Amino acid sequence: MSSTAPDFNSPSEMSTNTRYDPVIEGLDDPESPAMDDGKNIKSRTSYRWAVLIGVSCIMFGSYYCYDNPAALNNYFTESTNSTAAGMPRLTATQFNGLYSAYSFPNTVLPFFGGVLVDKLGCRKMVLIFTCLLIAGQSLFAFGATLNNYYVMIAGRIVYGFGGESLCVAAQTMLADWFMGE
Repeated sequence: MSSTAPDFNSPSEMSTNTRYDPVIEGLDDPESPAMDDGKNIKSRTSYRWAVLIGVSCIMFGSYYCYDNPAALNNYFTESTNSTAAGMPRLTATQFNGLYSAYSFPNTVLPFFGGVLVDKLGCRKMVLIFTCLLIAGQSLFAFGATLNNYYVMIAGRIVYGFGGESLCVAAQTMLADWFMGE
């Protein structure tokens, strides 16, 4: 085996359709030429701050939507006079069921979410989990508009599929981008 470094721009080291860039290609591989002294190249770029802001915004939106039913508590509960005409009237048990519907999937899904993050990559899984959050929150809002409790529960369950697993994927992404810092 040769001890010289491969020429990544030579035709023998790249496919005919794509150009191999060791910096881009090695961003996820600790054995790649993009790594230097165990420190990931991503942790030395200024893009990491954009990633931090983006992940922070996603997590803010996730937690904001998680507590959305609490903000609507006065409108949902049957004991208040301020309930709008089109809003569903929920008992305390039904209202707390909205949080339980989120929590039940999250008793086991973060374990599978972590495995999916390892298998498919954190970028792809952050996108998938964020799409689940958006779909679940949209379904919840649609259920509130229809005055249908079961549609709201279905929305919270879909939201729950992405909620805590998104936290796992986002923390993995930040750890990757800020390795060694």
